[in-house]
Amino acid sequence: MYNLALVHRPRMFVANGHWPQAREAAEILEQSWLRIFKGVVDAARYTRALCLHLEGRFDESLVVLATVRKTKAMAYAALTLEAGNLVLLGRDPERVEIILIDAKSIKVLPEDLLLLALAKLSLGKRDEAEISFKRAGTTRPEVDGPLINDPVFHYLRAMYLIKTGRAADSIADLVATAHAKQSSVYVERARALLPPVPGDDEAPTSLGPHILGDG
Repeated sequence: MYNLALVHRPRMFVANGHWPQAREAAEILEQSWLRIFKGVVDAARYTRALCLHLEGRFDESLVVLATVRKTKAMAYAALTLEAGNLVLLGRDPERVEIILIDAKSIKVLPEDLLLLALAKLSLGKRDEAEISFKRAGTTRPEVDGPLINDPVFHYLRAMYLIKTGRAADSIADLVATAHAKQSSVYVERARALLPPVPGDDEAPTSLGPHILGDG
């Protein structure tokens, strides 16, 4: 029962949006006797990297993620998380494009297509970027952790629209992100980008492409 609790606690905290507690639980799991199982160590480290990402600590996330083995079980998650970190840092779009091509052979989710669209946009491949953006669609199917991934999807979609001169069209996606049940760096950034609410003197005054680190 104790061993089951060790394994379950990081997942429980992640599911409830408690990123620091999830990281701590993952560290405890990694240091427990269960570390003799390499898959447990990989999962614990990935959880730490994911939580750092969702807290907006992208460079730290990349450092931890580099210690996760790209096994069959972990490859897709590790590759797409690395891509997400790089895109939000506004760094190395060539690497992002390569990563997502590799990940595509395993699985493709709508947010992956949006990450790819943003990377291609940074590389000046506007036509390819638009194709990837349109393939992602306007809504996300209820698959693969919607409480975390839905805000990611809508935020990335908003960022693409802003960067391609369609800021007004991004409002619905920013609102969808800002009203997410779980807080994260995506939710915080979306709230910061929303137009001012009447009577709110501290609200931002405009939308702009500065959020992803390259503007």
